[in-house]
Amino acid sequence: LKRLELAALRVAKGQHATMLETRRGSSEIRAVNAAFNQMTYDIQQAAKDRVVMLAGISHDLRTPLTRLRLTAEMMSDADLAEGMILDIQDMDEILEQFISFMRDGSDEVLELIDINHILSEVTAQFASQTHIEFHPEPLPDVMIKRLAIKRMIGNLVNNALRYGQAPIVLSAMQARQQLVIKVRDHGHGVVESQIPDLLQPFVRGDAARTTQGTGLGLAIVSRIVKIHKGTLDIRNHPDGGLEVSVCLPLPKNSEPIS
Repeated sequence: LKRLELAALRVAKGQHATMLETRRGSSEIRAVNAAFNQMTYDIQQAAKDRVVMLAGISHDLRTPLTRLRLTAEMMSDADLAEGMILDIQDMDEILEQFISFMRDGSDEVLELIDINHILSEVTAQFASQTHIEFHPEPLPDVMIKRLAIKRMIGNLVNNALRYGQAPIVLSAMQARQQLVIKVRDHGHGVVESQIPDLLQPFVRGDAARTTQGTGLGLAIVSRIVKIHKGTLDIRNHPDGGLEVSVCLPLPKNSEPIS
């Protein structure tokens, strides 16, 4: 029963490949374990089926979206064409958000990486869209899933760009045995009572109601942080804007860098 309890906790954390012994123990325990194994298999299969389904939808829809964009670019009415192209871009971004929500990086291999490299890449990626302040400081390497963390930081910057105001400030620092990544904008922030709901899928703050989006950005961030056994904190900055902090555990032998 203790093994069953621990296995249930692992499944709750997303480790759906967890299996229990079915060849030993009393008949009742073997039956419970067999039912548990079938349940975890069904959960794992359902998750895989959702990923395949969304990937198929994304692939099948992007082909006609590409044709629509080409048609729009050849239209004689420039204003109508521009509006259609922007709508097509929004649809493409929404599809990508759904895929990212399902592809949370749980199957990606952990790597020992300098987080400054990823933050620099994200800064360069958004440099043409907004002003980003990032001043790297020496940090110990951290065990992370590189693509998932880059997607996470990109989502935070994109949220700040979409719903906040420039400049967007990126920073990373060491706090004891944790690596703290912060993304802050200089917008109007969020009503305090709405902050806990922002991590739920398809939920957006009132300030975001007039903009396009799925409401999946922070939900994707939350899933990636959970996979890395980290913590996520969202709060209004005292000087204005919204600040999101992600704390990731560092290897136990990491020494503070001065």
